[in-house]
Amino acid sequence: MTHAPDLHIDGITSYFQCRPDIQKQLLSKDKSTLLVPFKFDHYETKAVKIKEQIEEVLKPYHISFEMTGQKFVDSDVINSSQQG
Repeated sequence: MTHAPDLHIDGITSYFQCRPDIQKQLLSKDKSTLLVPFKFDHYETKAVKIKEQIEEVLKPYHISFEMTGQKFVDSDVINSSQQG
């Protein structure tokens, strides 16, 4: 996401560039799930905007993914309550 400075992403923990003890925490035992922790400035960018941008970037790869964290949960709750 280095080509999207408007998202205000402060850092991404890369599985490929971290210590082995961290790698074990990021990759599931069956190697089907990889966690990719990242931080963003939620005062500058809404969680929904980041999620939409990541969906767009990953779309051509047909990758299934989920996003979690308090800001994403809050955004989902607000969206659900507005839809009724």
